[in-house]
Amino acid sequence: MKRSLKWPTIVIVALLFGLTWWAFVRAIQPTAPRNLDDEALEIGKMLRCPICQNVSVAFSPSQLAVQMRGVIRQKLEAGETREQISQYFVDRYGESILLEPPKRGFNLVAWRGPFLAVLVGAISLYLLLRSWTRTPPPQPDDLPPVSDEEVAAYEARLAEIIWEPEEQEAFRS
Repeated sequence: MKRSLKWPTIVIVALLFGLTWWAFVRAIQPTAPRNLDDEALEIGKMLRCPICQNVSVAFSPSQLAVQMRGVIRQKLEAGETREQISQYFVDRYGESILLEPPKRGFNLVAWRGPFLAVLVGAISLYLLLRSWTRTPPPQPDDLPPVSDEEVAAYEARLAEIIWEPEEQEAFRS
């Protein structure tokens, strides 16, 4: 019994040691210096250009987008956060300026609707498959008996419909 518990214990201890080491190294790493250009680009990717359709401010060639990137840069130099800068543009242009709709109100339909549709589809598929597997196939005992005369009449009628007269003679002989 002890032998079977040895390997899982070693694996768990190794994982805990590795996670502890990773957390320690991550904690003592110095934070990277703040690069305003990269941060301005990231904020620009969150905002929609009011002139171009569905193009972010970061990649739009319009003059307004160039001005908006300048405003973003100025606000970053002034020490404002991403949230403050995006709120500044929302106050000026409305929530339609955001490429990603906020996760509140009616916008929750856009965020949670696809997950809900997949969940409903999976449940429906499960119930359908379950009903198919639970319906027993008809058993031979459940069918009404067929007499030999009915079988002979059926075969004769089938032969008349399907085969030509010369084929019928070849079949009978």
